[in-house]
Amino acid sequence: MREIHLWVPGPPATAGSKTAFRTKTGKINVTHANKKFRSWSYELKAAAQAEYKEAPCTCSVTLSVRVALMRPNGHYGTGRNAGTLKASAPLEHTQRPDLCKIIRAVEDSLTGVIWRDDSQINEYESCMKEWCSATFEQPGTAVTVKLWE
Repeated sequence: MREIHLWVPGPPATAGSKTAFRTKTGKINVTHANKKFRSWSYELKAAAQAEYKEAPCTCSVTLSVRVALMRPNGHYGTGRNAGTLKASAPLEHTQRPDLCKIIRAVEDSLTGVIWRDDSQINEYESCMKEWCSATFEQPGTAVTVKLWE
């Protein structure tokens, strides 16, 4: 078993809906609804290529994804309580982006880089999204891939 650890700083970008259209020359183009997806996906691929310099594997894969997101200013007090979290602030991250869409974006981004096809993923381990804290001081996505070679 081999582990690959990846980190992409900043908020994750999900692919969103895809739109296909035919160009004047007859070629079919597909675009993502989320304009930020392409650059975020490129960052994840670049991190993966730096860590995994081999051809895409054909073995089974276990995937872990942890996403840290910044709390909005409304979760904190004002004035002298500016750095204090309000009692009404949620402990868990239960708003957009959807965790399943983030995982799908990770799968799509790493296909052809670490694995040949995302059907090789046979287990998801510790997939979660959370607010930035002492564990993750800055927003970003931590991905761990276990290759069962």
